Amino acid sequence: MCRLFEKKDEPKRALALISSLYKELRKMDDKILLVEIQLLESQVYHSIQNVPKAKASLTGARAMANTIYCSSDTQAMLDLYAGILHAEEGDYRTAHSFFYEAVEAKPENPAIAGRALTYMLLMLLILEKEIIANTAGWKAYSPAAKALPESIAAMGEIAKAVLGHSLATFESLLSSPNIEGALDLWCRTRLMSLGNILLRTNLQTLIAPYSRVQISFLAQRLGLPVDLVLSRLSQMILDKQLLGFIDQGADILQLLEEGPENVDQIYPSLIATIGHLEGAVDALGRKAALLSANTAQ
Repeated sequence: MCRLFEKKDEPKRALALISSLYKELRKMDDKILLVEIQLLESQVYHSIQNVPKAKASLTGARAMANTIYCSSDTQAMLDLYAGILHAEEGDYRTAHSFFYEAVEAKPENPAIAGRALTYMLLMLLILEKEIIANTAGWKAYSPAAKALPESIAAMGEIAKAVLGHSLATFESLLSSPNIEGALDLWCRTRLMSLGNILLRTNLQTLIAPYSRVQISFLAQRLGLPVDLVLSRLSQMILDKQLLGFIDQGADILQLLEEGPENVDQIYPSLIATIGHLEGAVDALGRKAALLSANTAQ
């Protein structure tokens, strides 16, 4: 029933039922079920993005699992979710280690091993390990590789795009129905974050030689839509990853060198723009007042 509530996206009901079950299971001292219920609690907390509580529940489950014999499926799931939570915090090396342990646990359910292998390859890709390009080597993890062949094949295609520095291919793959069907939501979300990082680093490399560059030129070099590149550049400026401003009408990114004297170059244009806006608002106010007066007459 708890799993049903989780799958139906009803975390409050799932957590309430887990809490009551936990109390009863403690009275019965059923440690095997206690491990299962704490693991499920961790999964529910993770589904609502409460990583600290998810980690606390998983820590309890792992501690109890160390005192009893657990099935290979349970042990693999504990390692799998430990890897997921470490990845959520950006610790991809530790996450990779846990996914590797989940594969090595040789769970009876091959889908668990296949999922762990997919995540393991994802971590290698994020860590920029060239080994992921050698797709033939992944088959050594059979039957894990055979359990989810579509997922493994999808990761292979994505790896080729990333290691080949083809952002256009990468973006195309992420939006393709085949990839969406082969990879789960968590994996796709991580890949979208990776795509943002790759786009940022590629843009920084491209604009490095310039102080003034056309946005359409950058988009052409990357093989991406102008709107996407413009949006990313705007975000980079807001996040202070770039010092400069965009003249959208002229299709220009104007970059400034770091230093207080260059920061001052931005302020006059901003103040002037604000002044123009205030003037426009005042003019509209006067026109509105005039119209009201004429209407009243």
